[in-house]
Amino acid sequence: MPRPLTGRALRAFLDLFFRHLYTTLAWTYDAVAWITSVGQWDAWRATALRWIPSRGRVLELGPGTGHLLLTLRLQGRRAFALEPSRQMAEISRRRLRRHALPCPVARGAAQLQPFPSKFFDAVVATFPSEYILEAATLSEIRRTLRPGGI
Repeated sequence: MPRPLTGRALRAFLDLFFRHLYTTLAWTYDAVAWITSVGQWDAWRATALRWIPSRGRVLELGPGTGHLLLTLRLQGRRAFALEPSRQMAEISRRRLRRHALPCPVARGAAQLQPFPSKFFDAVVATFPSEYILEAATLSEIRRTLRPGGI
């Protein structure tokens, strides 16, 4: 019987899994999210909408396949996204184009955002990994949020 993965081996496996999920396997992301959330992924993502102000600019960090970004744009909100994965960014852009919406998906990392200071009224990340707690990410969020932003 195989031994369970622990410690460094488990971390290495998860790093490899997520690296491929966000790149070469990006096309499977929605199915994986649905399965791992036991069908609750849409409800979890919708919960974020209650916390996002209805006015002003919103930045979504790591929009993945763009479902929340699409919802925000369909509601007429000024939403932007920052996605490190080329494949995920392209899936988000295609999703928005199918609805004839602008595609404000920038490629980049949360730790070095390509946006002006005090530009956003809110920043949201619905499925952040460890990057969300990095000092550089938090510093960039503070920098790009306007005073009083959330």
